[in-house]
Amino acid sequence: MASSVTDNLNLPDAEVPPLFKQWKLDQQSLNHRKRKNGSELDNSLPDEVYYKLELDAIYNEIHHICSQLIGALEEYEHATPELTALVKALNTACIVPRAVPCLVAFLGQQGIGKSTIINARLGRRLVSSSASSSACTSIATYLYSKDGAPPNSKCSDVMIEILRQEHTEDSIALQITHYADAFPYNRSYDSSEDEGDDFGNDEDESHDSDATSSGSAEGNSHFKTNKSLKGRQKQAATAKDFFEILFDAKDEGHVHERAELNYYLENTDLTNGDNLREGKFFKLCLLKVEICRTKMAPLLKHMTNVPDRDLANIRKKAEKFWPLVRAMRITTGHRLLKHNIAFVDLPGYGDTNKIRNALIDECRDQADFEVVVAPSIRMLTTTLQQTYLARSIKRRGEARTLLVTNKSDELVEDIFKTVEEMQEQSPFTELMACLKDLKSVEKSEQNSLDDDDDDDDSGEDILDNEFEDHTEEQKYRRAYAQRLLKVARLAEICCEVKTIRETLEEIGINVPMIAVSARQYQLCKERNPDTAPILDIDATGIPALRQTLFRFPALNNLETLRNHVFLTLPALLENIRNLMVKFAEDDGHAEMRENLNRVIPTLQVSLTATLDPLVQSRILQPWDTNQQESSVLRSIEAQLTFSNLHYQSFAKMLRENGRPCSGVALGYDLNQMIHRSVVDDLETWKKEMSPVGPKVCESLTKPFMDFIASMGQRLNQPSGDPRLKLAMRNAYSTMRKRMDQEYNTFETTVKRNLHDTHFKFWSATSLYDPIVEIMRPIYHDTLLEYHRQPGKGVYLRQKTHIRSLVLNPRLPDVPLPAKFADDLVKSLFESWKAAGTAFVANSTVRLQEFAEVMQNIVDTEFLETAEHQTVVERLEDLWYQDKPS
Repeated sequence: MASSVTDNLNLPDAEVPPLFKQWKLDQQSLNHRKRKNGSELDNSLPDEVYYKLELDAIYNEIHHICSQLIGALEEYEHATPELTALVKALNTACIVPRAVPCLVAFLGQQGIGKSTIINARLGRRLVSSSASSSACTSIATYLYSKDGAPPNSKCSDVMIEILRQEHTEDSIALQITHYADAFPYNRSYDSSEDEGDDFGNDEDESHDSDATSSGSAEGNSHFKTNKSLKGRQKQAATAKDFFEILFDAKDEGHVHERAELNYYLENTDLTNGDNLREGKFFKLCLLKVEICRTKMAPLLKHMTNVPDRDLANIRKKAEKFWPLVRAMRITTGHRLLKHNIAFVDLPGYGDTNKIRNALIDECRDQADFEVVVAPSIRMLTTTLQQTYLARSIKRRGEARTLLVTNKSDELVEDIFKTVEEMQEQSPFTELMACLKDLKSVEKSEQNSLDDDDDDDDSGEDILDNEFEDHTEEQKYRRAYAQRLLKVARLAEICCEVKTIRETLEEIGINVPMIAVSARQYQLCKERNPDTAPILDIDATGIPALRQTLFRFPALNNLETLRNHVFLTLPALLENIRNLMVKFAEDDGHAEMRENLNRVIPTLQVSLTATLDPLVQSRILQPWDTNQQESSVLRSIEAQLTFSNLHYQSFAKMLRENGRPCSGVALGYDLNQMIHRSVVDDLETWKKEMSPVGPKVCESLTKPFMDFIASMGQRLNQPSGDPRLKLAMRNAYSTMRKRMDQEYNTFETTVKRNLHDTHFKFWSATSLYDPIVEIMRPIYHDTLLEYHRQPGKGVYLRQKTHIRSLVLNPRLPDVPLPAKFADDLVKSLFESWKAAGTAFVANSTVRLQEFAEVMQNIVDTEFLETAEHQTVVERLEDLWYQDKPS
């Protein structure tokens, strides 16, 4: 597998029980013992070092040690700055810091069961199913741990997040376009199409012009049943719902609001100066947004201790304002969440709302892992699932992508046929032997055993027989038959998983996967289910998925705990020793301390000044010669012929930023077509930049390390008080470890920045992806060309205009390849600069901490006071009577 955290992500083996008589004896021997209920996997923690630790005992011991030390010092906390800082540090160290939560994004088609899997795993209905709503009106749901909440909590805190202003404005513009495209009336430019272009046969747009010439746009009579219009019908219905929410016009009793909205919805014709497309309606929508946000005020408050039963109601209230809602955040107590894992349940695939898709991409950018949920029964019959899976791998890599095929119980609906067809393969061969043995036992009881008939027995005949539970023997036979059925189902699911894995590997997709059935898991957990589960709890796959989810944050949790125990606490104990024992300063120590105070600020200023030119000089252009850029330009030019687009589809493509969401041009994506011209160069650029990041880190770190090494050499000189030298070396050692930690963080961040920047510019699907951001003003300006010079030949003029803006714009603008390359370099520069700035600042703090220790070691001003003597006595009592190890 791609990652150690998923090495054990497998369903249990399909173990065939012994023949009936032996199985019966085994069961009878267990009768005097209480049988296990549930699953070991479902109730245990994974085999990871972090979970083997006695965490509660460790946390309690740390808190106990720090509390005792605080008790000894806090009375004189304000006697000296050294004591003040020490007490403050001890108060912080009492509680082991939590690592940054490991965020896992669940994504997949609408209604595939993402929410059900999360709810099943958490054993609570925290996330509402979105199967009954459309993807474009669904909202993301975050689940985080709530500090101080018990693991078995049944209450949560809730926050509703609203869209940023720029997203709100883009959403309004998008919905206006969708509605006006569905109800165009008589567009003013229909008669001015270029006669030389064969646009008249454009089925999509010809129906547009005939859509409705009279009557209200509100009625369903405006919707045509032509196949090419179905997408726009759906978009228009969503747009209408969008505007009704903003105008508060959904309630039939709001007559004034409905009339105000309908006035605009009935005027989509471009010849009308007061129509839907004009800026007046857009500005009016912005005013309505502010009113809407005021009405949402109760929802936007931080709601605390909300019972689980009320979460669905809150979500329904939020979805009534879906045009303005970004996400729902829930914090609660749960064992899984407590161990530093968090979830985000995302709206489904297939959303034509480009703003919603962009928000989903934002959520995915925040995630550390992606769980792609796909249908078990159709995973290999559609390329759509494989496309989405490949995109997740591109975003996070195979090591951080997990494929979960849900509804595995649907694979075994015809289990009898499977057993018959696969009886030559193990374990179905053994299962058939058990089935025939069971049939033989049944016939023996009836004294009607017939060898010839035995050869004709089928699995369905045996297992479909309704055993009468009149006798103990009949009860055992029935239980045995059910056991065989469950084993057969598990065996078929395992075979299907193997087939999917092998098929994906053949096309280069090698990710961990597991088949699950959230529904069957829930039935197994219910005490008295209405329907008996057809799978054992382990066969549902949810317990194995649970183990993997626990593994995701284990390494980060262990690293955080290790740093606290082996870096933070020892440093505090060293500071306490230094408080108890002071030394007379010698010349070597004084020189070193003065050198620290002089060099640290100079070093920080120098490195901050050199950061920009250092990073700029190391970042390569994706194409750095005129020949390469000319090649990219020629490739892009070939995509700008528009030979297969009629005028109306071309205009629709411009209005929808290069990618129509409906109509006969559905699937046409000019952004993707242009972007393909640079993809290969992007891959080459990433490979060339991969070794550059560590070199940038080394260059920025070298002045720090050279200075630290020079101090180490001075500490190794034989002159001076040996005890003072020992205290200095201990402080130096702590500082070196913390500097190494800062460097590792810096290098990891730089590598992540490169990956994220590459993916950001590699993608061309979101409205806010770089290539789309570059093209959006070009599309808008090309649309304006119609108004600058309408009439015959407008299509030709617009095609010429868009080509000139992309390939040869007027100064100061530059051709698209140059603009794209500049944005790419700037984006990486900004992220590396931010990482470098943070590294310089944090490293300077570590040196300053070392300088403070150097000062405190020889600070004898407090030495002879009564307060110092009292502090020392208290610390000695703790040190020697209950010495921490």
